[in-house]
Amino acid sequence: MAQPSLPLETMDDEMFDRIANVNMRSIYNGARAVVPHFKSIKAIELPPPCLSSRRKRS
Repeated sequence: MAQPSLPLETMDDEMFDRIANVNMRSIYNGARAVVPHFKSIKAIELPPPCLSSRRKRS
């Protein structure tokens, strides 16, 4: 559902949260939908979840 454009200074926290949740959830749902396909054609290789937040330090 489209929301009217509001100037930032007039937008309350509830409206911002609704807009941000819709925008972020759409990215999450899109990524979730394509990962199984990409994995099946070996287009990507994801690290195990326990390692995904670790970064190698040089």
